Amino acid sequence: GYNGTMLWKRRLTPGVMIHRNTMIATPGILYVGDDKSCKVIDAATGKLKNEIIPPVDIAGGTFWKWMALENGVLYALLGEQEQKDPVVRQQREAHGWPWDPLSKGFNQPENPWGYGRNVLAINPKTKKVLWSRREDEKIDSRALCMKNGRIYIYRHGAFLVCLDAKTGNDIWRKTPDNDPELFKALGAYLNRQDWRTNWRTTAYLKCSDKALYFAGPTIGKLLAVSAEDGNILWEDPYNNFQLVIRDDGLYGISGQIDNFKSKKFDPLTGEV
Repeated sequence: GYNGTMLWKRRLTPGVMIHRNTMIATPGILYVGDDKSCKVIDAATGKLKNEIIPPVDIAGGTFWKWMALENGVLYALLGEQEQKDPVVRQQREAHGWPWDPLSKGFNQPENPWGYGRNVLAINPKTKKVLWSRREDEKIDSRALCMKNGRIYIYRHGAFLVCLDAKTGNDIWRKTPDNDPELFKALGAYLNRQDWRTNWRTTAYLKCSDKALYFAGPTIGKLLAVSAEDGNILWEDPYNNFQLVIRDDGLYGISGQIDNFKSKKFDPLTGEV
């Protein structure tokens, strides 16, 4: 990062969709999750130092869907194997890229990647699983995030849950049965994907200490929810924001051709 000199390179696992949170950089170690393990790589040399492979009966599989590192603990969503796309290399001189030839997965009616039932907390030095939990329905890793000891997991139309990162236990759980207003506000799942709304694999849930923000190709609005209890805080009807969370506010960047202004919101009230 000092002057742009290439220090090392190594190939990623062929066929694995990489537009997800499965790479964590620290000053000394790079963690890279794939379909078989979490690779522990020396950040200075690129050499493989170790691999983390939790027991399959605990992890539900060997495929790493999502990862985060907080206070020295590695958190992950793991599960079964996923559809793979063949590696495609093209020499294209025109601007942009053709969608259809590049990926069967991205052109399917439904997103085939990033779902798992098992959330784990792992000591990355000893590889010991500190706790694990399994959901009956698959968690969507595009709507999985964490902040300051809380992990938020979501599946559209099924649940929104806040987990204690120390124990894996529920802090609160929202379902269509106990909070129909929330799931009505979240609306129908949108299967949008194009150059205006971003890839279908884009994360659509982000969090701060005090709020969760739903926005992305699959959601028809911007919806803010309290991190404290999961209750609705506010919403904005525009459905194509790219969000940036900062200490001074929540920035919603509008679509590039939409006749709609970008906005800076008060994070808890939605005031512009």
